[in-house]
Parts: sequence; structure tokens; C-alpha cells
Amino acid sequence: MVDREIGDVEDPMATVLATLGLLLMFVAVISLVMGLASLGLGGHVFGVVSCVIAVVSFVGSLACFLTDGKRLAAAEAGLPFPSMLRNP
Repeated sequence: MVDREIGDVEDPMATVLATLGLLLMFVAVISLVMGLASLGLGGHVFGVVSCVIAVVSFVGSLACFLTDGKRLAAAEAGLPFPSMLRNP
């Protein structure tokens, strides 16, 4: 068996945040298209609800990506040496 270093193991929380952010972005795009199409066809209630869902999911995806970026920056800032020297 090969011993793995701690740096080789991926952070599961970073994977969850990135996947959730991507999923929310897909939901935002799909609901925005459906909302605009519905508004164009005269379905005002469904169109407004779909556009609100699009905005909420877009803001949620940005929050996921921002949280993931802050976690990465905090992990990098705590090291006394450059990241290129961690895994030779």
C-alpha cells in the first residue's frame, strides 16, 4: 500500500460547497429562462415566482463560492511557507 500525505486528500467540504454552488447556478439559469418565457406569454404569477427563485438561487450560489474561496484563503494564509513547497 502507498501512504498518502495529508495534502493529497481532498477536503470534502470544499467539494460539497463547489457542487452545491454549481447546482444552484443551474437552477438559477433554468428558472430565469422559464420565468422570462412565462412573462412573455402572459403568465405573470409563474413568471415572477420563477424569477424570484432564479435570484435567490443565484445569490445562494455566489454565497457558496464565496465561502469556499474564503476557506481556501484562510488555509493558505496560515502556512508559513509558499504552497508550491508543500508537495514537492
